[in-house]
Amino acid sequence: MSYESMNADKKCWKHAAPVNHCCAVHDDCYGVQMGRDLCDDNFCSCLKNATEPDGCGVTDMKCFLVQLFGQKAYDDSASFVGSLEFPMIFPTINGTNREFQTIYEQCPQVKLTIKSCCLIANLCLEKGNLSECSVELDGCVQQAASMQNTEKCHLAAERIHKLLGR
Repeated sequence: MSYESMNADKKCWKHAAPVNHCCAVHDDCYGVQMGRDLCDDNFCSCLKNATEPDGCGVTDMKCFLVQLFGQKAYDDSASFVGSLEFPMIFPTINGTNREFQTIYEQCPQVKLTIKSCCLIANLCLEKGNLSECSVELDGCVQQAASMQNTEKCHLAAERIHKLLGR
């Protein structure tokens, strides 16, 4: 979903980061081939939750379009490799960069979700307390690891969990 379309409706713009997260999770869900209906249903629920209580016509339309035309994207994502030049975002929590570098490496199929988790954590840290933001970041990373569902990814997520003090 483009930021231009979100910016066209001012009530949508304030939800840009959570909506972006829904898109990242949806892309990764397609990538790990969790099932198109499951991915699309979760995406639509995510968009609805991300824009409550305001609602957002752009996200409603995106949900409709994904459900109507998403099959080719789902099929293509099975063989998509991604870019070697993936720009990573790290949480601005001291002492976490090495473990987040590791989780990007060990969980390559969900790196969009991990990147979005870090972005949301950084936005949270700008206005919130470290403890609350760490809990949210940990939950987000654990969700990503569950999507990829490999031992190496789960182990990297467990190290993040311990590092964040949960």
